[in-house]
Amino acid sequence: MKKLIFPIRGKIISAFDHSPKDFWNNEEAQGIQQILFRHPYRKDQTIDEVRWEKIIFMADGDVDGSHISSLLLRFFVRYYPRLIEDGRVYKALAPLYGVEQGKQIHYITDQLEYVKYVEKSFLKNNVIEYNHKSLSTKDLTALFMKNEDYVYELKTQVADTYGVDPKLLEFALYCYINKFKFDKVQKLLKKQFRFSTAENRKGTLIYGGSTTQRNFLIMNDQMIVDCQKIIQIMKNNISIYYTLNGNNVSLYDIMVAFEASSPSNIKRYKGLGEMDPSQLSESTMDINNRTLIRYTLEDAKEEIETIRKFESNRSKLLDFVGTVKRSDLAD
Repeated sequence: MKKLIFPIRGKIISAFDHSPKDFWNNEEAQGIQQILFRHPYRKDQTIDEVRWEKIIFMADGDVDGSHISSLLLRFFVRYYPRLIEDGRVYKALAPLYGVEQGKQIHYITDQLEYVKYVEKSFLKNNVIEYNHKSLSTKDLTALFMKNEDYVYELKTQVADTYGVDPKLLEFALYCYINKFKFDKVQKLLKKQFRFSTAENRKGTLIYGGSTTQRNFLIMNDQMIVDCQKIIQIMKNNISIYYTLNGNNVSLYDIMVAFEASSPSNIKRYKGLGEMDPSQLSESTMDINNRTLIRYTLEDAKEEIETIRKFESNRSKLLDFVGTVKRSDLAD
């Protein structure tokens, strides 16, 4: 059986948002058409002229990868829906993790499978309680799934960028979300961090105390904008504060402990480009190992709608960045 790999340079334009003339002037669209058909330049193309039994999208397992798959789906839904109806359009699930098992590698393509794998190691040494009750395995799985990007967004994306203590930032956002009054914020700061607060024209200033990083944080409009993803993650939790092995901790502490429980034989793949050719072939292309999703028109339209909602929310956030007015911890 013949195979062909066609690398896309960047992102194909949206077939939904451009006229046929503009769309077919796109080099990537022309390239896909040329490899699809035996006689690509004939005007009376039919499905019988398609050269391949399977048309498989391969993209990273992140948001950008989903966006690329969505753009390709728009192309096929608009111009070649018969290929989807005939069950010839697929998406290959890119591996998120690889687990070394002797000389073999077990590839994990589902985040839930990864969480359950690490959760076994975590539960050997840790107990999480909320309101004096231990969380069930089901609740723990949901907690870890909802907050899989929490440490990355809180620490790597914002705290490290600003050079501030991630736990202090977490506390400040917790106060912001709950709209605590200024005097309550001051009391909590002194109790938990031995910090103080002040207000000035730049925003709410949190300063003092002993920390290995910068000992002040300014909560202003720009900080709130930069923390939108973190805020949304925090709002999806019943609480930010729990008990871990008898100690009062924050969600950040829990997720750091969870990540530290990840066995040494597991590797995270950030994208297909990070894998060497043999790993890519074995995990995503080998007929004996790969995981394919066959699209129906209904599935395709649902995936397109999901990514369009994401694009809309991102656009609204950019508009918000441009029009935001002063906000801080105090009402």
